[in-house]
Amino acid sequence: MGGVARISPTRDAIGPMARDVGDVALLDAVLSGEVTARLAVIDVRGLRIGLPEQHFQESLHADMSRTLERVIAALTQAGAVFIKADLPNVAALNAAVGFPIVLHETKTSLQNYLQDTGLPLSLHQLHEMIASPDVKELVGLAINDHVSQQDYEHALNVERPRLQQLYRDYFATQAVEAILFPTTPLPACPIEGSDQTVVLDGGHVPTFATFIRNTDPASNAGIPAISLPAGPGPHLPLGIELDGPAGTDRRLLAIAAAIAAAISASCEAAP
Repeated sequence: MGGVARISPTRDAIGPMARDVGDVALLDAVLSGEVTARLAVIDVRGLRIGLPEQHFQESLHADMSRTLERVIAALTQAGAVFIKADLPNVAALNAAVGFPIVLHETKTSLQNYLQDTGLPLSLHQLHEMIASPDVKELVGLAINDHVSQQDYEHALNVERPRLQQLYRDYFATQAVEAILFPTTPLPACPIEGSDQTVVLDGGHVPTFATFIRNTDPASNAGIPAISLPAGPGPHLPLGIELDGPAGTDRRLLAIAAAIAAAISASCEAAP
């Protein structure tokens, strides 16, 4: 993790961004040291994919709903098998893990970063320089010890294992190799005027919490995940996410490559 400003050792991961899955796989191989590893060739036919509705499909923007339906139709046409099954209580379990761990670890992590880099800033000076209001608020909570040691240890040692077990049980019970859902509940929006709240489902909701709603559980559970382009929306590109079981990073990348190809073929075939 050299060269990265860490904020949560428990959750931090370098997430490569690239033009296609092949390039992501190449970067992943370099980061993981598996430089000779090649992706397996996956046949979408018969591929079992979990499709949770609770939490992941709630209050979706109309563009996201249409995109998800189109992706499901394209993959079904290609032979994928969708298993409609929810992850019980995932939202509550995720909430019990996420911010308690991050907010407690951020203070020490940022202090170490400033010390290691030799930046002539105190933690409070850094906080005052943060331009984004929502990020500034969260960092402020962290440096003022918003989460106690006891609450942090409970989140880390009790709640997080429960979340991880939920995913293990899901993949085993449903016999699926990946979970599919919209990466975000709504399309990207202009930053100016939307840095703290955005409009979704007719109401104003917190920007940060809303955009990370679907991606957050996999991050807290420490399982591999990848977001794929799902074709153009009316205004901006939209994405779908795939999550896989813990330790199956290369397998998930191979699955993602096959799914990306099926989506691309469907888009090209559309009138």
